[in-house]
Amino acid sequence: MKIFQAVLWKLIGKKYERLWKNGVFFVILYGVLRYCDIQFPISFPILTLIILVYSFGVILQVLYSEVGASNLTGQFILPFSRVRFNLQYFAGIIIYTLATKTGLFFILYIGACQWNLLQFLCLLLSFVQSCAAGFCFYLFTRQKYLVRAVILVLIQALMVLFSNFTSIVMAAEAFLFIALFLYIAYSDSYLFYHTGPEGRAKQYAGRIKKILPVYFYLFRYMTARKSYLFNTIIMWVFACVFAVMLGKTGFAGFMPLGFAILSLNTPIGILLSGDRDFRMKVQSLPDQNVLVFLPYRVVICLSNILSYLIYCLCWRITNGPFHGTILILALLFAWESAAIYVFLEWKFPVVNWKVESDLWHHPRKYIVPASMTGIAVLIVSQPWTSLLLLILIIVQEAFVVSAVFGKHN
Repeated sequence: MKIFQAVLWKLIGKKYERLWKNGVFFVILYGVLRYCDIQFPISFPILTLIILVYSFGVILQVLYSEVGASNLTGQFILPFSRVRFNLQYFAGIIIYTLATKTGLFFILYIGACQWNLLQFLCLLLSFVQSCAAGFCFYLFTRQKYLVRAVILVLIQALMVLFSNFTSIVMAAEAFLFIALFLYIAYSDSYLFYHTGPEGRAKQYAGRIKKILPVYFYLFRYMTARKSYLFNTIIMWVFACVFAVMLGKTGFAGFMPLGFAILSLNTPIGILLSGDRDFRMKVQSLPDQNVLVFLPYRVVICLSNILSYLIYCLCWRITNGPFHGTILILALLFAWESAAIYVFLEWKFPVVNWKVESDLWHHPRKYIVPASMTGIAVLIVSQPWTSLLLLILIIVQEAFVVSAVFGKHN
């Protein structure tokens, strides 16, 4: 049980304090929902989509973070059983994911939705199957089995598309979970150990002398941390699915809501908070606004534009043409959300975090999508307010330019 305890102590605490705190919160939330008779008309396929994608992403984030280096250090000195080691590691991360992340969706489902036992079991099976898929995806990429990894992602996408057929999905997920479970059990345990991305990324920290090297640093920093790229790719997949779901409403005017939701790009928005050494070096620079934060904003903006283009392309294929002003709105949303992300990283970086998972799920991540959602709702209800967004950006950029050049003069 050493590896099982090591994982739980690292992620939940030696006294399992995060487990009890979240348990009390879940009980209180369930009681409030039942007592106040609050009902959410959440579609079962959408909830299945959220659990599949979210759990898959959390598992990858944990496996690719520093937990693989810190928890497993010293665990391979003594003889061990490969099957027992792998299953304990798998169980520990699943418990952490359910207790601190995905469990919230289950509480909301049973507390505020009309549900039955079959659907609940299907959601629970989707959760464990998605976690197993995340583990196998990690193992495939570690072994350079890229074809297997792509096939696994396609299978997960099929699970989402056919989530309306509960009995068929349960049978398919049960069969897939058994296969993935056996693969995890008999895989090489040393694949779970890695030295972490810090050593590969820090070697480029000394190159911040001009603007151009900062772009290279940010690119190399993201490629060194594979979980950052995987999360971005998952957002692109979600953009395709969300375009199909939102298009079924029949209102092309709702497209800006997709831009607002897709601005939730966690790894891109926490690059400085995720590397304390890099943040301290940036804060010591005399011209950090121009040297670092302008390139950082451009990188975030380009990432947003790519997500929006995928979203618009899927909308065009599945729902037909849309007005050309939507593309202008996409550029405005991309630039403004990037500005808010950079401002938060500059003035309010996340510093009090123990493991990378705490950083990824900090409440600050919701400020940008919440702000952009408010703007999107205003534009959907009153289209002329898009001019206000344009005026806001012009005034904002004029203020930034005057502040930068005024400081140099």
